[in-house]
Amino acid sequence: MEMMVPKEEVLEERVGGLEKKVDEGFQGVRDRFDRVEGDVRELRGDVKKLDKKLTKKIEGVDDKLSGKFDRLTWILIASSVGIVINDHVF
Repeated sequence: MEMMVPKEEVLEERVGGLEKKVDEGFQGVRDRFDRVEGDVRELRGDVKKLDKKLTKKIEGVDDKLSGKFDRLTWILIASSVGIVINDHVF
């Protein structure tokens, strides 16, 4: 004759097994989250480095262009003055 196992025991075994699977699943999620978090930190560092590099390059270009525009302004002013004087002289 078969021995009957009480329902509570069977239920506890099943719940215990399910609890273990859930814990293992969440541990996997935690591990992946930790990796993603590390990747995000690394990317932030990379973005900050790129930002500094680009800022320096943009400032350099701005300085060069500013000087060129200043020279161009003076050339245009001098040319305009020359044209005005030339028109009045002749």
